Amino acid sequence: MEKSLKQTKRFSNFFMRLFLALPVPGEIAAELSRVQEQLPQSVRYIETFHLTVKFLGEMDSPDEVEKRLGGLRFSPFRLTLAAVGVFPNWNAPTVVWVGLAESRELKELQSAIVMRLKGVGKPDQEFHAHLTMGRCAALSDHDVAQIRAITVRPKSFMVEKIVLYESTLTREGPVYREVASFS
Repeated sequence: MEKSLKQTKRFSNFFMRLFLALPVPGEIAAELSRVQEQLPQSVRYIETFHLTVKFLGEMDSPDEVEKRLGGLRFSPFRLTLAAVGVFPNWNAPTVVWVGLAESRELKELQSAIVMRLKGVGKPDQEFHAHLTMGRCAALSDHDVAQIRAITVRPKSFMVEKIVLYESTLTREGPVYREVASFS
């Protein structure tokens, strides 16, 4: 039986798993690590922090993304860490995250990216600005209460660029490689 082109590409690692994100500076990563230290042991930590603006999924090449975002320009703006939260909800959390204070600039940037990339990559989902701290399975009521009690220091950072990352999934967790950046 002959393999389809998509199967052949998938098995030969021809596809790139791509996403657009805002990098997090070291001092903010330090605060996020402090938050992680307060999480229950049943939460598996994320080691590299970023704010995903658009997940593109598996693509043949980054060329179309780079072409469409090549003229993207925005003024640097400030984001501020807010409270801890979870997805999908507090009754059955699977992801623990730190949210950000409302930002008109972030919403405008994310909307501009979605418009420029209409029809490229995976369909858009509702955007909820967050920094993933870790993933978990079933948590006890005690674990949930422990997460709810975590206080995040409202540290701020400047957003000066957006990065197109390639994500390679490994047994040790995802490995990210910067493909391009836009400012």
